[in-house]
Amino acid sequence: MRGHIRKRGESWAVAVYLGREPGSGRKRWKWYTHKTQREAEAHLAQLLTQVQAGGGVPPSRLLLGDYLEQWLRDDVAGRLAPTTEAIYAYAMRHYLAPALGTVPLARLGAPAIQQSLNAMVGQGLSTATIQSIVF
Repeated sequence: MRGHIRKRGESWAVAVYLGREPGSGRKRWKWYTHKTQREAEAHLAQLLTQVQAGGGVPPSRLLLGDYLEQWLRDDVAGRLAPTTEAIYAYAMRHYLAPALGTVPLARLGAPAIQQSLNAMVGQGLSTATIQSIVF
C-alpha cells in the first residue's frame, strides 16, 4: 500500500492508495484530514503498519461507540458467560461510549484515550474500576 501527506489550506491530509476499482479501473484513494503535520505522519504510519500486518484501512466514519455496539452484538453475545457479557455491556455503555463514543475509529489514539482515563479519575472512579473498564 502507498500513501502520502499533503498540506491543504490550514490542515494536513493523508492519502492512502486502495488500488483500482474492478469495473472501471479507476484509482481509489482514501483521504483523512488532520490539524497538524505530526498527527498526519503518525496516522499514515499507523495505517501502513496496520495494512502490512494483514488488516485493512478502517472506515473513517465509523464511530467507536458504533463499533463497540457491533462488537458486543457480533463477537461477545453467546460466546461468554452471561455475567461477563453483562459486565462488558455495562462498562461499554456507562463509561466508554459516553467518553469516547463519538470519536471516529480511524482517529482514536493515545491522546483521546488518556484524556478519557483522566476524566474517569476526575470523576472519582477507583483505579480498580478503571482497570476493569479498559482491560
